[in-house]
Amino acid sequence: MSVSAVLVLFSKRKGPMFVLPFVLMMFVELSLSFLYLFDGAWGLPGTPNYKDMLHVVKSLKRVDRLNEEELGHFTMSYSVLYMLFILLKVYVLHMSTRCFYALKAESMAAVSVDTGNTVTVKLPSYDEALKMRTEDTPPFLSGGLN
Repeated sequence: MSVSAVLVLFSKRKGPMFVLPFVLMMFVELSLSFLYLFDGAWGLPGTPNYKDMLHVVKSLKRVDRLNEEELGHFTMSYSVLYMLFILLKVYVLHMSTRCFYALKAESMAAVSVDTGNTVTVKLPSYDEALKMRTEDTPPFLSGGLN
């Protein structure tokens, strides 16, 4: 995720389509992270899973089994940290989509200015508009349109 986030920095020079693969990759990664909550087989490589982290904690404490209180504390800590990890992915996905749309709007504005497809019209002043209004009124038609 951190290596891919650097790609967003290059998108300012390369254009908004440079961000699109990153956004799609983050969407897939976020989807797989949600699926990992239900079944460990859907986890991404490099994402620490519960079993591996439990093994690390046991080896750090140099015990074969954790008692119920330690196991409950570990499970709660792991769950909270994993939810924060998912929220970080959601935030990065949101920011990258905002970056895509901002760069797209910026490039569209640059294209419309460069092509010269703009029309400028000089509007009359208020007094001129009142004068034109009084001159442009159609004559009153008498009879027949009731």
